[in-house]
Amino acid sequence: MKSCPKKSNLSLFSLLFLLLTTTVPALAEPSAKTIDQVKRGVVSITTFDRDGKPLLLGGGFFVQTNRLVTSTHLLKGASSASIRTFDGQSYSVEGIVALNQENDLVLLQTDRAANVSPLSLAGNVEAEGEKVTLVSALDDTSWKVSSGVTSSLWYIEGAGEYLRITAEVRQGNSGSPIVNDRGEVVAVAALHIESDDELSFAVPGEIIKSLLVIGQQSISQLRLLQATGSSGSGQNLAPKY
Repeated sequence: MKSCPKKSNLSLFSLLFLLLTTTVPALAEPSAKTIDQVKRGVVSITTFDRDGKPLLLGGGFFVQTNRLVTSTHLLKGASSASIRTFDGQSYSVEGIVALNQENDLVLLQTDRAANVSPLSLAGNVEAEGEKVTLVSALDDTSWKVSSGVTSSLWYIEGAGEYLRITAEVRQGNSGSPIVNDRGEVVAVAALHIESDDELSFAVPGEIIKSLLVIGQQSISQLRLLQATGSSGSGQNLAPKY
């Protein structure tokens, strides 16, 4: 009878030890439900020249029902752009609200509010080791979902600061959101460098936040897309007052 309490204490200690040593959380991925919710805010973007000929296809995501973030280089040489949402609806891009050319980010405004669920930005992002997922709309029925982790911050000469990620970024994914397990945007897919290491990069969340702050201060300075007539000379921004 004297041994019973001792045996009970040992079992409790063993259980506590087991819990402490096995409940370290694994890197979490978004649930299928979270991914489906994210898709409601993700779009595909097609740009056109002055003759209506398609130029580039990329991704983007809404931060308000009439404003979305994407990559600046998608607008190169474009006279117009249209977006397609998860439900197959199309919207025209009315103009540029804010622009960060150094980090290849732009905040666009649509011609009307869209039937979407805008995405939220993450409060904090771990520089290394956070589980992240790329969600990119190839069209309204085809999606690319690629998971990986954040790696390290790189400074690319002539391009600015980028976050290296192991989630695969390929042609057509630029401008798409990189989200955490809660579906919050931690970065924007930017570029892929062919190498032995297959390097993928994204624009960090802090830069996205700065872009949105600029957007809040530039409501009366909406800019139109206007092609320069040269595919290599970039975009000409004509202020609309």
